[in-house]
Amino acid sequence: MRNVRQDRGQSTVEFALVLPVLVAVVFGIVDFARLFHVYAIANGAREGARYCAMHHRLAAGDFGSAHVPTVSATVGTQNRVLQELDGRVTIDASTTTCPDEMIVPAGQPVKVVVRAVFTPVTPIPVSGAITINASASMVRI
Repeated sequence: MRNVRQDRGQSTVEFALVLPVLVAVVFGIVDFARLFHVYAIANGAREGARYCAMHHRLAAGDFGSAHVPTVSATVGTQNRVLQELDGRVTIDASTTTCPDEMIVPAGQPVKVVVRAVFTPVTPIPVSGAITINASASMVRI
């Protein structure tokens, strides 16, 4: 007949061996979910490109009136991207720009790039900050 005390020791050793693997799997699942959530910047890039394509003349003041404030198209694009992301993802807004109408004329595509930095929480040796870029193009009207 087995001694119950020996069985308890065996279970403790097995638990100690399996626990680090389980913890790594859980951290990996959490990081994957966080990374998938950061991918929302793609929608922010689309909204920024749409805004840039439609509101490029704000930079020149063509629509400046009492009802529509005159702002640069780049600042308007950055604000639209930030509004779309709604604080869910931290981005580097300085990298999001809207080209001037002199650079990209009507009928040509404008490209907006949104950049975010993702830092995983999983304790793996190759972990570190990962830069995620999303870009979108729309034809300037």
